[in-house]
Amino acid sequence: MGKYFIILLLMYCSWNRTYAVPTTITDLIPKSYIIIDSAQTDFNNDGLLDFALVVRAKDSIILKTDTVCFGDSVYYPKQIMIFFAERNKQYKLSITTSVIFGSCNWGIQGSDPFRKIGVKKNCLTISLMTGGTLRCELLYTVRFQNNDWYIIGATSNVYQVPYSDLYVTDIDLITGNSDHYVLRERKSSYTKRVKPNLAILYRHKKFDYKRIKIPLKPLLKINDLIPETEIDPLWDWAKG
Repeated sequence: MGKYFIILLLMYCSWNRTYAVPTTITDLIPKSYIIIDSAQTDFNNDGLLDFALVVRAKDSIILKTDTVCFGDSVYYPKQIMIFFAERNKQYKLSITTSVIFGSCNWGIQGSDPFRKIGVKKNCLTISLMTGGTLRCELLYTVRFQNNDWYIIGATSNVYQVPYSDLYVTDIDLITGNSDHYVLRERKSSYTKRVKPNLAILYRHKKFDYKRIKIPLKPLLKINDLIPETEIDPLWDWAKG
């Protein structure tokens, strides 16, 4: 249902301008791209329903001289496109960004790091995954303010495969709170067959916890973040 709704919304949009009545569906995105994920909310708090898309190139790139991820795997460029609804029933492109995806496959064992996008309190969330047997889920929270898109929070879930202890770092860049959780499998058996996450952690309330304060700094724009192969790309910046 959500995908069909997004398609209807896209009937008003083009790649780089406000567009009210396209002639065909190919007018909605570049011909060389496909939509792989979408999310909807009122991003700019004007009472209208906006939406975000993740689009991926149809054609791959072979990175034979990759000096970042050190591999020659197939790479598909991706972009995030966010559209604002206008009261005349048109939609305006707010941002097109790709830097959060990096320039190569820095995900699990050289795979695509992207997992999904979502919404949280009128903000966009972007989920990525990297690592090998030691895995790290990265969740960035991005908010529109001051006519740009800023990262206001980031969460890192680190665990070993097969699933065992879970280490969570949850950073709020607005308040400066950096919350750290450790859920140890030896305390219980409920994480053995279920992927550990914060929902399990809170439900069972069996975890070590501490909060530290990080210095407040000017917020980082989404286009200034370059994750690439770093496990915790925002953490050093937040602590520095």
